[in-house]
Amino acid sequence: MEFASVCSWCNVIWNCDAKKAVEDIAAEVEPIGWDTYHEVLAIRRRLSNSNWVLEWSHQESNFVADLVAKFSLESMSCVFADEFSVPSLPFNIVDRLASEQLGSRLYFLL
Repeated sequence: MEFASVCSWCNVIWNCDAKKAVEDIAAEVEPIGWDTYHEVLAIRRRLSNSNWVLEWSHQESNFVADLVAKFSLESMSCVFADEFSVPSLPFNIVDRLASEQLGSRLYFLL
């Protein structure tokens, strides 16, 4: 979020598959988690000062993002990708991207 804020991104919809985190951030009451208190307040501030939205998405609807997050945690590295760098991504991520593209094309044809 910090990068997006510095770059003045607007009309951003942030998706998160951690339902409890989204609920805590969206709540209007004081955060009760002592270990996440400051982070929740910081995210609330960023969302309130911009035209950004935080939405919960079920893990299956966001499978590629879940794979990228797991890969990043396991490899201790960030993943930046665009259409030109897809072949350099791990095989399981490329495979899932391809299957989702195929699935969306089949759905469109039906």
